[in-house]
Amino acid sequence: MVRAHSPILVLGLVCGMSESPARGEVIRDPYIQLTTRSSSVVAWRTDQSIAPRVRYGPAPGNLSQSVPAEQIVMRVSPEMKGLPEVPRLGQSTPEGVYQFEATVSELAVDSKYYYGVFDGDTLLAGGTEDAFFHTQPRAEPGRPLRFWVVGDTGDGGIIQRNVYDAMKAYVAADGRRLDAFVHLGDMAYDDGIDPMFQANFFDVYAGTISNTVTWATMGNHEGHTSDGTLGIGPYYDAYVLPADGEAGGVPSGSEAYYSFDFGPIHFVCLNSHDEARGEADRMATWLRQDLAQNDSEWLIAFWHHPPYSKGSHHSDLEDQLIEMREVMMPILEDHGVDMVLAGHSHIYERSMLLDRAYVTPTDPFGVILDDGDGNADGDGSYLKSAHLHPHGGTVAVVSGHGRGSGLSFGLSPVHRISLKEGGSVLMDLEGDTMKVTMLNEEGVVRDEFQLIKRGEVAPRLPLSDPWCPFGPAIVASERTRGKVQAHLIAQPDVPDATVHYTLDGSEPSPASPAYGGPIDIGAPTTIKAFSVWRGGERRSPVTTREVLPATPGSLRYVRIPLLQAEDDAVESGLGIVDLHSSTVGITSPEASWFGLRFQDVRVPRDATILSSFFVMRPALLGMDPAKWTVYADLSNQTRSFTEEIGGLSTRPRTTASALWNVVAWTGIGHQLSSPELAAVVEEVVHREEWAAGNSIGLLISGAGERSADSFDGRAAGAPEFWVVYDERDALSVAVDGGLTAHVTMTPEGERRLFASFEILNSAQARGFVYTVEGSPTMEPESWETLNASFAGTLQGRRPGLSHLAFEMSQPDGGIFGEKYFLRMRVVR
Repeated sequence: MVRAHSPILVLGLVCGMSESPARGEVIRDPYIQLTTRSSSVVAWRTDQSIAPRVRYGPAPGNLSQSVPAEQIVMRVSPEMKGLPEVPRLGQSTPEGVYQFEATVSELAVDSKYYYGVFDGDTLLAGGTEDAFFHTQPRAEPGRPLRFWVVGDTGDGGIIQRNVYDAMKAYVAADGRRLDAFVHLGDMAYDDGIDPMFQANFFDVYAGTISNTVTWATMGNHEGHTSDGTLGIGPYYDAYVLPADGEAGGVPSGSEAYYSFDFGPIHFVCLNSHDEARGEADRMATWLRQDLAQNDSEWLIAFWHHPPYSKGSHHSDLEDQLIEMREVMMPILEDHGVDMVLAGHSHIYERSMLLDRAYVTPTDPFGVILDDGDGNADGDGSYLKSAHLHPHGGTVAVVSGHGRGSGLSFGLSPVHRISLKEGGSVLMDLEGDTMKVTMLNEEGVVRDEFQLIKRGEVAPRLPLSDPWCPFGPAIVASERTRGKVQAHLIAQPDVPDATVHYTLDGSEPSPASPAYGGPIDIGAPTTIKAFSVWRGGERRSPVTTREVLPATPGSLRYVRIPLLQAEDDAVESGLGIVDLHSSTVGITSPEASWFGLRFQDVRVPRDATILSSFFVMRPALLGMDPAKWTVYADLSNQTRSFTEEIGGLSTRPRTTASALWNVVAWTGIGHQLSSPELAAVVEEVVHREEWAAGNSIGLLISGAGERSADSFDGRAAGAPEFWVVYDERDALSVAVDGGLTAHVTMTPEGERRLFASFEILNSAQARGFVYTVEGSPTMEPESWETLNASFAGTLQGRRPGLSHLAFEMSQPDGGIFGEKYFLRMRVVR
């Protein structure tokens, strides 16, 4: 937005006001905007036209200087008449509003000034100990600086106010005031209209913004009524931002994205909502130019949509989040960015020290430089070389919890901590150390880390065994009838990892038993486990899972999880096989095959497969059409997958296959089943050299992207294989139909028979034909085929079998006698 005015117009208004005794009332208290080392903007609103004056000085009682009239911009409500040349506020502005923005200039660097807002000579607001502004300090490291950072606050509710009060109490207790307020967007729910700004931002934070400059970025809720590409709307009415490089940095020409210097820190604000985010678009082009000229000691970037989050928003699913990570993060890291701040996700999340984490889905391997907690009292502060150096490491913080937390997709693999509670962040720079503190709404410190830039830190290679936010995967298998085995899989899966566990629900410790193999479970059991690795230097969170024993029944089945990373694989259209992808499936347009290998499948040779399927848990949403075909590896013992070219597509496959018209994946982590695979699996277990305990491989090809949890990505959510079988031959299973019948009498005195039985789902494919016959005597020649009115397929009581119901009447309309016998026959 261009904030221009005519000095003659303003002087004319001032003269006009001298002729009227009416005095305006302040309807938006004065607040501080766009401070530099030599200037500051004071903005306010009234309900009438006034003769605007801002007076300032070294004390509330000594406001000896005055802002020239030509340095005061006035804008008015859109319906205002009689002022055709005065700029207008947005359409949602209430009637009768006059907004003033006064630029106070020629000030001393790093100095405090008190101010008052006047109508002519009449004081309207300010002139108190709380009404002041402070010019920015010099670039050289000097006095301590404190910044309050929060996003997604603007509903005016109790949690927002509690978060604000907690910050004020903390600041008052240690005596260090705020130097700036950084808002990460969504400050005016739900639609960013003018009254929402007033109620949910200006009224709530009046006590802070009257003496502390606010630096803001537009959120998606403000984007409902404001346009960043044009710089218009209530958001751009509310804030005065440095489009012309007034506070340092290269002019952007837009208040939607800009930069400024604050002491030794260069801040960059980007518009992640409605500005084009391509590498060649204007925002990225400006960003490169700005950073190329920056020589500050620190570089901090902020915007609304986080590059890494699995809070109420998922950074691997949403275009804005993905593009900010894939496009903007490389530019920033090329110029040594130290921290990235964002909101949008209603949660607090904070990464480890990372570099080059650009891929989708986010993968922790090869991108973590320091996997500690960053706390001097814990694993130690994060260390970087003094000054800015490309790819020295970045900490990404999500502070979108200013009005509480929301739903969560889980944990991002690059995050060190994730907290679902209301709160905000304080950043304290003192000397070469930036301390970052997360305060919850009760004022409790819930996270703290330090970033120290000192001397020269030797270049670091990414860790091969980084800490991850997951404890050991606890997966259960059922290979033997009536028995459950629990497998504890260390995360990360590194050679020196040890898992300690308990089976009584108590918290495990290093003194607890070390996992050495599958644990037999014979009663409901609460397993708790954690991993240690790197000589005990790193310890995972604790995983808890309730494991229930198998329920003995008439059916035999096996349930087998994936138990190692090499048991799932993805193959591209060029034949390149990836054994360690964080997801499995047809994961990209280039992918054409994926494979799953399940070990120790204890199904006897020649068993009748009643039902078989595998389950997957979506890691990403998938809405486009997808059609896959599922085969089995045609071998008696599926060998391990390898990275040889065409390692999946060139394997021999079963003749039988199953077509999978994959439905839209609309949820994350929910269990989804493949189509029925009985015929596919049976072709393998009927091979002459098949033996119970061998491995079965499934090979899936097709088109249409879907990405599910892999063993590498999330072992506890990796695919699982089910087989329900009967050791009898198929014909014996087919005739075991549980035929039952009962008789009813019609009003006309006719007896009707109702019968039900189960048929093998694969009966038609096996060439089986079911008939129901009746006889009054059971004499061999007396059996006759009954006409049957099919009443429907009921839910099967046993997998692989359908329960059918028939209504039967005697042929030729006869009446059943007192005794009548039924039998079901199956023929091939």
